[in-house]
Amino acid sequence: MTTAPTDLQIALDARWDQLPALTAFTAEAEDSLGLTSEQMFVLELVVEEIVTNVIKYGYREQGGPLELCCRATAGDLEIVIRDRGMPFDPTQASRPDLSGGVQDRPVGGLGVFLVCEMADTVHYTHSEADGWNELVVTKSASNDGNVQPLVEFLQRLPLFMGMDESILTRMVQSAHRQRLAPGETLFHEGDVGAECFIVMAGDVDVVKQLGDELVLLERCRPGSIIGEMALIDNSPRAASVRSRTSATLLRITESEFMTLMHANPTAAMALLRGGTARLRTSTSQMIRGLEQKNTELARAYDDLKAAQSELLRLERIERELAIARDIQRFFLPSSIPQPDGWQIAAYNEGALEVGGDFYDVLELGDGRIALVVADACGKGVPAALFVALTRSLLRSASQALAARPETAPDVETLAMTAVDMTNTYIAREHGASNMFTTLFYAVLEPETGRLTYVNAGHNPPLVFDRATGELRPLEATGLPVGIMQPLDYKARVTHIAPSEFLLAFTDGATEAFDAAGNVFDDDALISVIRSAEYSDAASMLSCIRTAIKNFVGRAPQTDDITLMAISRSH
Repeated sequence: MTTAPTDLQIALDARWDQLPALTAFTAEAEDSLGLTSEQMFVLELVVEEIVTNVIKYGYREQGGPLELCCRATAGDLEIVIRDRGMPFDPTQASRPDLSGGVQDRPVGGLGVFLVCEMADTVHYTHSEADGWNELVVTKSASNDGNVQPLVEFLQRLPLFMGMDESILTRMVQSAHRQRLAPGETLFHEGDVGAECFIVMAGDVDVVKQLGDELVLLERCRPGSIIGEMALIDNSPRAASVRSRTSATLLRITESEFMTLMHANPTAAMALLRGGTARLRTSTSQMIRGLEQKNTELARAYDDLKAAQSELLRLERIERELAIARDIQRFFLPSSIPQPDGWQIAAYNEGALEVGGDFYDVLELGDGRIALVVADACGKGVPAALFVALTRSLLRSASQALAARPETAPDVETLAMTAVDMTNTYIAREHGASNMFTTLFYAVLEPETGRLTYVNAGHNPPLVFDRATGELRPLEATGLPVGIMQPLDYKARVTHIAPSEFLLAFTDGATEAFDAAGNVFDDDALISVIRSAEYSDAASMLSCIRTAIKNFVGRAPQTDDITLMAISRSH
């Protein structure tokens, strides 16, 4: 006996203000058609991704006829979308690049890809006769369990690739799926939060109130994670999050989040980088806002000659910045040891707003040289003081361990222990400051070219062989210093051949912007390393500095730039 199909239909004008009606229609279909969790997820993806694409791109936000039909037959779901917008076949769309993080991917494309991946069939037709587009999506009821489609969704994201499926399954089983209507707020700036969220479908906006202006910090697409920084540093929400379209999110509790971080250090590092990127965006926007206000105040002073209190405030800020610059300069080495047959060169250029970059070179005895390039989070006097603390701890730990070989019988133990001691003290004594440092710590043995290093969440230094053209990064071996304790730092060993150059740097060198907003990125830096004419460490840094300066032009420098190069003279 064949079960009669059950239909639900809706016809409306394809405009943003009709999204609540589509959300209500989706909820009604899920209830009345008896859909499984897998089918509900596909239906939500279709409404929140395909329909919004029709509104934005098919009709270019000018509206037009849109018909949506859901049909359930013998447990199988069929979704039919009809519109007369610009033709677009989702099955022919280019597959998005999933190799990078969410922040590295261009907006768009992933939602359509997920629909095609999660559905059983996707069929598109366009009628030249009447201009109608028709998209038919099917999803059968399955016995795979309620969480399997969500697990498959997460496994397709770079953040969770390679993670044990059982861990993801347990996380999804205990997590709560949350729907947001267009314009609905997920949480407000200043709220206390004990959970983070993964965007499963739809668009959500991260916004921050800066004075009288509400600034958009980030638009989050499927695969983005929101609210993780509140779990890392136990601080209130730094910004508000609200839904731009209908959206589905997976709520992750603090315990589930910590399980994820410990199970997948790569995912943990991606989360920290994403949170740090948001922090830099917010800081940059606040700096631009401050510059605009200072310009207006200067104009008012010239016109009215009555801005004495503001002048005093600006002078106080300038004094604080001068103190921070002095601290930063004081803790850079006045001279750099030069082992026989080697050249070590370093460069630091502070931005207008003092940051937390520093480098260090110190002798450990027996010809060994310790090398440090680091970047403390934050700006101004707090960052400068944190630099001073981190540098002093590293120096004292390194020299104490080198002076007592029985405590560090080999170079690997010395490197790991020096970084671990620094992390333990900062996390224990200054964890409430919510500050951390990414750093590259290495010990060079000039006699052999052996380089033992610990990379605590820092930009991977690059080793380039001018003879062969080979380029190899020295990837992270642990989390940034000060995040938590204890942390298990690992040391790795490489060798610097006579034809090789080592370059360590901070993110100011690969996040330098010109006046049009274009960025001098990692690819640009690698291009200089490969193509520029240089013969030693000093000339290598000169080529890189010139390339960045020529690229940026007259645009103001927004972050410190620190470079360190090492080369062999024979």
